[in-house]
Amino acid sequence: PAVAALKDLRLTVISSSLYSSDTRSDILDHALKALRQAEAAIEQFCSQPAFHVVVQSWLEEKRLESCLPLLSHRGVLTAIAKGEAVKADAAHGLPTHFSETLSEAWHSEGALRLLRPRRSPPDDWELVFSRSVGLFYYCHKTIDGRAQWPYPALAENETKGSLAKVPNILDEWTRGKPVAGNALYAEIASKGEPICLLCKGQGLEHFASAGHSENIAIWSSIQSRLSEVEHGLNVQLTLVTSASSLTSFEMAALTKAWLHEIQHTTLEP
Repeated sequence: PAVAALKDLRLTVISSSLYSSDTRSDILDHALKALRQAEAAIEQFCSQPAFHVVVQSWLEEKRLESCLPLLSHRGVLTAIAKGEAVKADAAHGLPTHFSETLSEAWHSEGALRLLRPRRSPPDDWELVFSRSVGLFYYCHKTIDGRAQWPYPALAENETKGSLAKVPNILDEWTRGKPVAGNALYAEIASKGEPICLLCKGQGLEHFASAGHSENIAIWSSIQSRLSEVEHGLNVQLTLVTSASSLTSFEMAALTKAWLHEIQHTTLEP
């Protein structure tokens, strides 16, 4: 509707007798000013997805891509694009290092403030100028020639940041029975032989091996990192529970961000 209205306004101005006249008039000046403002507003709206893509790339580099929906919902991207201040509670509920990194980045001279929207279209798309509207639109280089006004890469990149599948080496492993007082990774087979779920090994000799000791060190490191995540999550849960203004969308987005944090902590060095 906005583009159609702009097209009608442009046609009205250009077809006006005042536009073809050699003398300028206040009416024409006001009409041209309104036309330029409308063009700028629509162009800014259509370029928002391009800025989102640039921000998303930066977030991926920092391993913060899971919080993009929340930042967009809370108006952070719009504020940065317009050069406005970000609300103080924009990172509320996120893991501590998320909040610290983002707060530094959206400061007046932070990394996010230096980002600019992408002008060049993504692969398989091209910019085409519309003479009737006076703006560029995006056309897909296919037989059907799909066209649209907003930058097309946002829809193509929305799937990024989805939760990775957690590998489970125990799916095809014959399990034993857990024994109270034993480590979580140690179970007892039906014949009474100890089984190691960390290494998929069994027998007392395995538990005394160097390979098992290396995996225990990795296990302990993961436990330590998870303890830190658990502490941060408990702190944020206390704050979030006391805040009644959080929407269901925000709660879902925060859940996704924390799941990403847990996966990064456990699956990456």
